[in-house]
Amino acid sequence: MSNDATTDELVKMLRDILQKMVKLNASDLHLKVGSHPVFRIHGALQPDPSYPKMTREMMTALVERLVPGPLKENLKRDGAVDFGFSLDANNRLRTNAYLQRSNYSIALRRLGYEHLGFEQLHLPPIITTIAEYKYGMILLTGPTGCGKSTTMAAILNHINTHKQCHIITIEDPIEFIHRDINCLIDQREIGIDTRSFEVGLRHAMREDPDVILVGEMRDQETVNIAIRAAMTGHLILSTTHTISAVQTVNRILKFFPVETHPAIRSDLTLALKAVLTQRLIPGADGHSRVPAVEVMIVNEMIRKLIREDRIEDMIQVIRNRVDDMQSFDQSLYDLVQQKLVAPETAIEYAEDPAAFRRNLLGGFAGTDRSSLVGSF
Repeated sequence: MSNDATTDELVKMLRDILQKMVKLNASDLHLKVGSHPVFRIHGALQPDPSYPKMTREMMTALVERLVPGPLKENLKRDGAVDFGFSLDANNRLRTNAYLQRSNYSIALRRLGYEHLGFEQLHLPPIITTIAEYKYGMILLTGPTGCGKSTTMAAILNHINTHKQCHIITIEDPIEFIHRDINCLIDQREIGIDTRSFEVGLRHAMREDPDVILVGEMRDQETVNIAIRAAMTGHLILSTTHTISAVQTVNRILKFFPVETHPAIRSDLTLALKAVLTQRLIPGADGHSRVPAVEVMIVNEMIRKLIREDRIEDMIQVIRNRVDDMQSFDQSLYDLVQQKLVAPETAIEYAEDPAAFRRNLLGGFAGTDRSSLVGSF
């Protein structure tokens, strides 16, 4: 394609690339000046030389065409912007356009609608119980690209299928589009429908919600409003970029001045119901990725530890599988037993590879070294 290709030709080429992305089951697509389109397939980056290298003019034209009007000022001001668009009824793309070395690049993540059932996603059975909570705060955590959006969409899909309630989502950007099944669902996008998570959440409280999804806990005020909402009978779903339940609780506390931590910990014991921490592991079939999920249920033992500022001790309760909790390595062990993950892969990804290798031979022994459960 020549440098002076029309925008319509560029859009036609992009649609062809995106359709190939679906065919290849690629999770991500990267477009960058001077490079062929690059797919991420099963975690690995693969350039596709069957398409031309992107030029500065091509990228500028695509950004002009793809970025929604209300967000173009954000791109100029911040050098990056998030938005979403649908390829078809089954595939939506979470998109980020950004500047690098004064040129535009675009990163697109495919969000498939084909499998939003808990079993199809290989999520732990306890997630069905968690999705049926009537109130409180459920936090889904993990690094970027760990499948949080898909798991959250599956939870909303379960609620939408099994309950009759009003769901409000506040997202940056809107990722999965949810149609009304048994619930009334309103989805609001940051920068288009509302200014920020804080503003959207504050207004949501006046819109008769039963369930509120907050795309991410980013600041003190959003966390504070979410805790209050969870304590007053609403179900709050949100995410953080943390890698364990312990780190998640500590991150929430860090949003607030140290002198307020006792009060915040007390509020958390009333508001927080569960923390799910997820990472994607290469599947045994060599083609898929499977979620390994640490699960913390906020029961009386966890509440006691939060109140007493013994946050680090929570992992011992989790490892004892009380109330169907599980550590990350215990989740890996279960995936190996289900033949979803190969033993050598699980050892590679385990938090404690040596202990994990031993446990593969004899199963997970009790790990309550501090006798927290027995002395509770």
